[in-house]
Amino acid sequence: MTEILRPFPSPLAGEGGPHSGSDEGSNQPFQFHPTDRGARPQDPSSVGFADTFSRKGRRTAQSRRRNPPMRFTKDHEWVEVDGDTAVVGITAYAAEQLGDVVFVETPTVGKTVKAGDNFAVVESVKAASDVYAPISGEVVEANGMLANSPETVNAAPEAAGWFAKVKLANPAEVEALMDRHAYEQYLQTL
Repeated sequence: MTEILRPFPSPLAGEGGPHSGSDEGSNQPFQFHPTDRGARPQDPSSVGFADTFSRKGRRTAQSRRRNPPMRFTKDHEWVEVDGDTAVVGITAYAAEQLGDVVFVETPTVGKTVKAGDNFAVVESVKAASDVYAPISGEVVEANGMLANSPETVNAAPEAAGWFAKVKLANPAEVEALMDRHAYEQYLQTL
């Protein structure tokens, strides 16, 4: 008996997603979440938090264009670059340490930040914490969903719980950050 794998709803797909309904055999792309069982890339961090496959399990042309992997700071922020823009958030480790997040203040669109500047504020049942900008640039989008659903930071800190998108002022700053392996090694020292 063949097991039918159901895709994880993509935070980019909207209500119901593009894969709701019955269109078996279709070549329409859909998203697998990295925790799904079944076909996925050898190195999920090399394509971001989700990869695109056709319904028949083959990668689409869109998924073959790989984004650089996530990068991390010692202050537990992450960066994922897409072109000249970086998506920024806090790591799963930071979210776990905070406990239940009850409020998030994201940066204002248009704000210029330098690496190391106060960037955002997160309040949990335990404490309030500053989030520092891991890179320099101009904030071009803030995750407005966090105002009404701050718990998203706990549920999906390295995906839907992102804080802001920043137009990169200095792409070399990204390369200076830790890759996932180095970050995980760093966590072992804490």
